[in-house]
Amino acid sequence: MNTASIKDYIKFLRKKNNLTQQQVAESLLISPQAVSKWERGESLPDISSLRELADLLNTTVEEILAGGEKDITKEDVLKMITSFVDDNIFEFIFSDFLQATDVSELEIPLDVFFVLNDKQKSILTDAFLDLGGYANHLDKIIHYFNFEQQLLIIEKLLKDNDFYAIEKLLPFLMPNVKEVIADYFLEKENLEQLENVMPFLTSEQKLDLIEKIIFKKISSDKIENLLPFFNKSQRETLESYINMNS
Repeated sequence: MNTASIKDYIKFLRKKNNLTQQQVAESLLISPQAVSKWERGESLPDISSLRELADLLNTTVEEILAGGEKDITKEDVLKMITSFVDDNIFEFIFSDFLQATDVSELEIPLDVFFVLNDKQKSILTDAFLDLGGYANHLDKIIHYFNFEQQLLIIEKLLKDNDFYAIEKLLPFLMPNVKEVIADYFLEKENLEQLENVMPFLTSEQKLDLIEKIIFKKISSDKIENLLPFFNKSQRETLESYINMNS
């Protein structure tokens, strides 16, 4: 992370927006000395004020951390952002999650998951899933998580029988996670919920699903409502199975 370019860019944007250090400080509820340190390169905004600073300066968090460089790649920005959250900052974030009992009590915005590395995300996800109301916010942050983290979240929702929350997440989940959900509902023979997953499965996943239906010997009357979600060849296979078992 190029601290020199960041400090210069913050100062440039502040002046561009006709703001004094005092005005920036008052808007962010911090001291003018803190703003001065940013612009001298002696410190950087912490994660709790970085987004507010970006909004105030009419820019983005990514542009601030890139020091205003336009030719920087997304990969470079991501590396800078994730390296920005050191152990001390993460401890502050984690403490906020541990002290809360409901998502509404958090002082740290949930977008913080974007700036965490995978290890930090996994730790914070465990704390997040213990909070009341967590399911109501998942659709806004689910795309920040890797396969294992998404799977952990889905397993929690399945355990809680929160099928509505799962349905809201389906467009944003990784393909393999969607397959896990489909397998779960098939195993439980909850084909009503399986119908909600079907539009989000790949053709290959649907072929695998047909094999599992036949292997489990699901009764033909239960799978008729699934037929419209398969292509012609797949439907013929299922219809043949239905005819053999009717």
